[in-house]
Amino acid sequence: MRRFIESGPKIEEIFPKMFPKECEVCKRKDNLLRCGGCSVYWYCGREHQVSDRSTHKGTCNQIKGARTKVETLESKLRADAPEYLEAYAGRLWMFQPARDYLTAVANYGELLVRSWRRQGIEDALEVYLKILQLNRGDNQGVRDLIPALYIRLGRDQEAYDFLKYWGLQFNNKLDKEQPFLGVKRADAFEDVELWTGKSLYLTHAVSVLLIKIRLLIGIQSVQRMKAWKASKGEDVAAMSGAEVLDWLRDDLRPFCGDIFERAPEVLGDDALLEQTLSEVVDRISALFQAINRYNKYYLATLLNPEESDFESEVVGYTLGSEEEAKLAFKRTYSAWCETEGAIKGLRNMISNGLAE
Repeated sequence: MRRFIESGPKIEEIFPKMFPKECEVCKRKDNLLRCGGCSVYWYCGREHQVSDRSTHKGTCNQIKGARTKVETLESKLRADAPEYLEAYAGRLWMFQPARDYLTAVANYGELLVRSWRRQGIEDALEVYLKILQLNRGDNQGVRDLIPALYIRLGRDQEAYDFLKYWGLQFNNKLDKEQPFLGVKRADAFEDVELWTGKSLYLTHAVSVLLIKIRLLIGIQSVQRMKAWKASKGEDVAAMSGAEVLDWLRDDLRPFCGDIFERAPEVLGDDALLEQTLSEVVDRISALFQAINRYNKYYLATLLNPEESDFESEVVGYTLGSEEEAKLAFKRTYSAWCETEGAIKGLRNMISNGLAE
């Protein structure tokens, strides 16, 4: 069995990362034109779009073809069975003729994710959320895919709201009057009991763990910058949380910046900041232990993945199995890798005995 900590090069350092919205050729980021075929790639103008066509053509045609198939099947459903679409609203999978359509939508979403472009990730998120609205029973398992996409896009608060809704649902604590996916502005600093008990749902527990680690990295960054400013003789203690946020907004953006936007008071008071850091560390430790109890394979795979972990296709699994771990790993690994320092930080916590 692989161990949590191994020496040698770390895969997360070389794993592909999401491309930002920029010209595919010159990397310009302003005044861009969107590819009219796939609607995922961007260019600074016609010249660079034409020059990139041979490289882009295969992906473009795949995505365009998948979208066209979705549109064709949707039009057919609306034409042939409009009354059934209304009758099966929110549970469309139960209407047999709609399954080909829902499958096509999911396949389209997968191609968007595989583009590795930010635009593709944004569009895929909307596609998967649409599937959930059409079929709230989620027979296709898209709720496993959504949190990591939110996180990759820096929309941590929305990710946490989504996870909190399902955490309440799985633990039979959801208010019956709560609208579907209606949890908003949940406290991302709070306790993690929804994801550490008997109803632990692996991909969601892992996503909450990553959000907590992103919060930890953000807090540590604020502490370092405040210490640096104080060393220059500036009165950091007099700064309000809002002032600290204005100062460090760009530094915090990759690490739960939207969550700190909703709780700036945490940043102004050094004692509160240290207390919050301690609580976040405790919650990371609790999640780590719960995940490892539930499935002994996931964290070992995350920290030391092997080539087969990326290649193997998981068709089915039993709870707590290596197959379940591999599926959760494949659905979350990009979000971990795109959070600079997340996996390294988890390794350090294990080495220091804070997560074991």
